[in-house]
Amino acid sequence: MAMMGIRRADPFSNTRLAWVDRDGRDLGAVQAPAARYSEVRLAPDNQRAAVVRAVSGTKSAVWVIDLVRHGANRVADGPGLNYQAVWSPEGTRLAYTNDSSGSEQLFARGAGGGFLRGHEVPDRV
Repeated sequence: MAMMGIRRADPFSNTRLAWVDRDGRDLGAVQAPAARYSEVRLAPDNQRAAVVRAVSGTKSAVWVIDLVRHGANRVADGPGLNYQAVWSPEGTRLAYTNDSSGSEQLFARGAGGGFLRGHEVPDRV
């Protein structure tokens, strides 16, 4: 069974996405734009991946990479950090967290980028 992982030379350089086996051995590169990736979530159909691309220490965006056609689409690029993307069971929507308001808020968008809804997530103690 292959999984997708992130290969990083150092914490400040671009990373590369790679297919890896359960032991972490590299099985091949994923065609994706050069960026600093920090999270990867495969879609239920295994044909797309939601990734978080760091822009700076205070800004990141959620992108969807098409693993079949080798394209990429920015889904969430609001102010602040956008992270913790999770696919809906049918693979048509993504939920993600944004911290631009000072507290974390949960948003959902169509996997192609269309806005669906947002609501505040209470602080956890």
